[in-house]
Amino acid sequence: MNTDDLSHSFQTPEFLETLANYEEMVRQHRTCYFESNDLILLAEYYAAQQKIKESDDVIKYALTIHPDNLELQIYQCNSLIASGKLDEAEQLLNKLPDQQDEEVIYARVNICLERGQEEKTDSLLIPLMESEDYELDMMVDIINLFLDANNETYARKWLDLLFEHYDKSEPLVLEIASDFYMTFRHFPEAINTYNQLLDIDPYQQGYWLNLTRAYLANGQTEQAFNAIDFALAIDESNSKALELKGYCYLQSLNAEEALKYFERALPNCEDPVSLYQIMEKCCDTLGNDEQSIVYLNKMLEDPTCSDFEKAVCYQKLANHYLLLSEYDNCLKCTLKGLEYDNGFAPLYVMLGEYYLFEDNQHAAEQEFAHAEAYATDKKEIEEQIFRAYFRACYFQEALNYFQQLEEKYPLKMDRYYFCVAYCCYAIHDETNLMKYLVRGNTLLQQFQDGHERLQIPDMMPEAEDFMKLANEILCRIEEGSIHPEDYFDLPEQPLP
Repeated sequence: MNTDDLSHSFQTPEFLETLANYEEMVRQHRTCYFESNDLILLAEYYAAQQKIKESDDVIKYALTIHPDNLELQIYQCNSLIASGKLDEAEQLLNKLPDQQDEEVIYARVNICLERGQEEKTDSLLIPLMESEDYELDMMVDIINLFLDANNETYARKWLDLLFEHYDKSEPLVLEIASDFYMTFRHFPEAINTYNQLLDIDPYQQGYWLNLTRAYLANGQTEQAFNAIDFALAIDESNSKALELKGYCYLQSLNAEEALKYFERALPNCEDPVSLYQIMEKCCDTLGNDEQSIVYLNKMLEDPTCSDFEKAVCYQKLANHYLLLSEYDNCLKCTLKGLEYDNGFAPLYVMLGEYYLFEDNQHAAEQEFAHAEAYATDKKEIEEQIFRAYFRACYFQEALNYFQQLEEKYPLKMDRYYFCVAYCCYAIHDETNLMKYLVRGNTLLQQFQDGHERLQIPDMMPEAEDFMKLANEILCRIEEGSIHPEDYFDLPEQPLP
């Protein structure tokens, strides 16, 4: 049930006609004839839409008109395996007439892997390989079984066996080797392998795209730019290449330029929803709340958007409306999100922050308590609550809450030192002000966290005077009149 490369197939006129005919048949409770391949593609389509019941229904219907079709039976088996119904899948396999068919054996291997019985796969696969004289395509298929199962040990074992039987410079061998290296994050080896493939075929755009991905994953941004420029030289309109160029800029912390390439990739991209997500993040980084709202609404329009994903989108929408001081829209989006997932903790933080801006601290604290109760990542939710107090200018409460967090997570809260210092500045707490300014200057060497929307200069009164004071403290540290170690009361806190 591999839906990875079928998105174009789902857009063809022939498929769309088949889909329309099938859904009309279902609506009218009729029976129509379809080719088995068309029905499998329909099942793949529903699976890609996360409509598992509809996908299963297609296969069940297909078997009523093609009861002996092995491909359909194997698809049903794999569907049962993917759903965790291993005993049912095994029973179905036992009924199939050709027990030596490679697809039957592959399905049994998948059952073994799901059960954690990888050692049993040798008894299934080695006789098969020997009977086929270690045929190349079959060895590649077997390695892919272990790659799909994320089993590095056995994938490596079969890759080494492949190397024993075939020239390592053969393109198909290099391709499966590169898949192995990328899957298990051996990026230097992947880079070397893709370069070998490009030596064989320098005009293969897919190799340049994969080389770009490997360089990005290995943190080699400059080399990634070079690789993607070669890909674009082959086809400057390729949406995947344009998208990857955007990621190169994003890794270079240039969200503005990244957004331009994502926008160019959007018209022909295979997964616009994922692109909307990253474009929204770019807009958020750039402080463009209005455009973030546009992309979030586009994500909500997607029919495959799950209830949880809708809750996440509404929470983000509420946050952007809050930053735009559109408090009614903030409340509407928060409540709408809770309709889709009333256990999503960040929505309760959002509701609490809304109440802070409405000067209803008691209601806010009740919602924060709900958020903490529902939290799956308690630290992240507690940080969100601190940020809510800070953004709403509840500086004393923010300081108190932060100091509780600092006791719980003493080595993990340093990115907030300047925000906490500003809290102290606003409430004239000079002792703590000095402590957090020195800590912030010592550990961060910057006045704001580029990954957070806690931008003191944009939001707070008297921010300019505060920044001047922070700079003065930095100068005194550098000239030696302030000793940072005097302001760290946590002995395990590492100093640069």
